[in-house]
Amino acid sequence: MQKLTVVISLAALASSAAHAQGGAPAPQKGISGQVALGYLATSGNTDSTNANASFALTYALDVWKHQFDVSAVSATNNAVKTAEAYSAKYEGRRAFGADQKAYLFTALDWKEDRFSAYDRQVSETAGYGRRLIERGPHVLNAEIGAGARQATLRDGTDQNDGIVRGAVDYVLTFSETASFKQDL
Repeated sequence: MQKLTVVISLAALASSAAHAQGGAPAPQKGISGQVALGYLATSGNTDSTNANASFALTYALDVWKHQFDVSAVSATNNAVKTAEAYSAKYEGRRAFGADQKAYLFTALDWKEDRFSAYDRQVSETAGYGRRLIERGPHVLNAEIGAGARQATLRDGTDQNDGIVRGAVDYVLTFSETASFKQDL
């Protein structure tokens, strides 16, 4: 029984991050983005492959910020497809207030997943967001909004629903070119 594992991973980050006094990240203006590609192949008792790709692009102006995210995931096990999912997201933010920490947003979200109960889901939301923490390398934003979702089930049934959206995003900046980001 031989086992072979191949892992290929590539990640690139292009950013124009600048730091203000005190180590807090200054609001970024211009274009920044990131690309991630991953591939894992194993063989032995079972042969499996996993591949993923993602692309994110941010375009920031004085009070406007536009974020685009695209991702894809695929997996096979013994030549049988076990995962295939695609997603695309857009969020536009318009900051307001004296400190520019509050913002209005609109978000569009598209998902397609061969292995879920839904064939396709599309949602549109709008709402209010606020930067809750901006201390040193830490930034935490929270959002609340309402909108609509259209979904097509595997059996062809269509669903149209009103939705409430809550979101939290956290960024920990290590340097001008490295950061950790988590969205919920």
